[in-house]
Amino acid sequence: MTTRIAISTRKGGVGKSEVLVALASAFARKKERVLAVDLDPQANASRRLGAAWEADAGKPSISEVIKADAVGVGEDAVVSCGWTDENGNPTEEASYIDVLAARLDLINREGEAGQVGALRRLKKALDGGWTDKYDWILFDNKPDLGHLVQLSLAATDYVLVPSTLDFDAVAGAIEVRQFIAEHADDMMNPSLKLLAVLPTRYDKRKAEQNFQYDNLREYFPDELLKFARNVERNGTVEFVTPSYIPERTRFAEADSAAVSLTAWNDATARETVAIYDALADALTTRVSELAAEVAA
Repeated sequence: MTTRIAISTRKGGVGKSEVLVALASAFARKKERVLAVDLDPQANASRRLGAAWEADAGKPSISEVIKADAVGVGEDAVVSCGWTDENGNPTEEASYIDVLAARLDLINREGEAGQVGALRRLKKALDGGWTDKYDWILFDNKPDLGHLVQLSLAATDYVLVPSTLDFDAVAGAIEVRQFIAEHADDMMNPSLKLLAVLPTRYDKRKAEQNFQYDNLREYFPDELLKFARNVERNGTVEFVTPSYIPERTRFAEADSAAVSLTAWNDATARETVAIYDALADALTTRVSELAAEVAA
């Protein structure tokens, strides 16, 4: 079965695109197929996946896909992840990742919010059976709860909320949970669930961040995942992955270079990769648990 996860919150600068890209590569390392859907007009996720939209490529962007308002039309806009090795061949991770790329004019779809059926256009584009080959569909979103975000919420199973450790970001995470509770039915998606809240860019040396981390644990006792685990190298524990995304320059380096974290092979790379591998496993378990609750 295909699991759909919208990565969303109201606060900007929390690392939504970073999380999508690194999670996509983590699932790919498990040989699971991923479709990344970029719904942010900034198109950061598209660029970081080496799939920036090009006018002369003969492919529509997600903007045209939504405007078309047709079942299955998203298949026509799919492009491959553009990560390559030193010989110019697709990396193994890239071979498992496809992209529905965004461009700046995606913002024009906001003005169509009042049209009949507009909220279901993305879901229709992903229907028709063509997405069944993917294990995961990940949606990147703008930092708000407007029409473009609601398109993903109407089309997804779950919401993953990244949150930096500051007051506004924590408040934004709470607002997303409230929005789901109050408006899932309005988006014709009553089974929509908050999957997890993910602390990002956490620097434990900062007292305010420690305070806000405690707030997250209080407000989200079930949704704050525990994915810390030992990572061994040559028979000994090299490090322990934390249950959050720490502040690391390597994440920014990978984002700027539009490459996977595995493009490096040093201790920092091994740690950053292991963190997202642990997170991918934890999210898989969480999805299974929520599915079992529904079945029961």
